[in-house]
Amino acid sequence: MVIMTHLHTDHAGGLRHFPRSKIFVSFGEYQKAHGLPGKLKGYLPQRWPEWFAPVPIPFTSAAFGSFAQSFSVTTAGDVVVVPTPGHTPDHVSVIVKTGGCDYFLAGDATYTEGQLLERRADGISPNVKIAVATIDRICDYLSSTPTVYLPAHDPATAVRLRDAQVTQPLPDHALGSVRNPGQHETIFQE
Repeated sequence: MVIMTHLHTDHAGGLRHFPRSKIFVSFGEYQKAHGLPGKLKGYLPQRWPEWFAPVPIPFTSAAFGSFAQSFSVTTAGDVVVVPTPGHTPDHVSVIVKTGGCDYFLAGDATYTEGQLLERRADGISPNVKIAVATIDRICDYLSSTPTVYLPAHDPATAVRLRDAQVTQPLPDHALGSVRNPGQHETIFQE
């Protein structure tokens, strides 16, 4: 089983390696990325494998933490998909519950932990207000549940995963304060 956070090529480029997998994608994401309209929006559906026929994520109105909708991947409810619009209008993230702490597989909800803590939308978000509202929702979740935040493009993600480093937003995140740029940013050095 594969769950796609979104269909930008840097995330969907390896689809061909999963020909026998059930692949879940947000229905809206697939619609926006598919065909000529998708090409015009910068997606590359022509590079998807011919057999690619994803299963739409069947979101329910069951709230999960600070998220109004969710999809429980497992019957145990320990792997849950939540909508995290911003980077793309139908972006999703995956939360894995382990008992000790949760793991938030963020895709591109933010590029880095620092961007999340500073409440900064990325440079391609089509609607900054929606992106920041999603960031606030994620911060609310992280504030209520010990969680390791794992965005796909953050060089420090591997270290946070290895060491189970919990991300703790500052308590004023929901008040609209923007942190000093770089205050929580992890710098990658060779």
